[in-house]
Amino acid sequence: SCKAKEFLGAVFCPKLPERYLVTLSGDPDWSVHLWQHDVFKCLAKIELSIAAPPAGSYFKISECNVSTDLTVVVTGP
Repeated sequence: SCKAKEFLGAVFCPKLPERYLVTLSGDPDWSVHLWQHDVFKCLAKIELSIAAPPAGSYFKISECNVSTDLTVVVTGP
């Protein structure tokens, strides 16, 4: 389950945009979710260790590749 108050970013897989979506959730969960959105299913959740981000912090998901491996790039402080 996701208790996040907001989603900070989302990106579709370039090779299968009709199938996979990756989202970055914010406080209090701070996690990355891989969704198979054509069947409304969460396939994976990766929890991030972010205790207290500095005010005005900016986080972004900039890449998603689901082929043989899952590659997701999350940037932030």
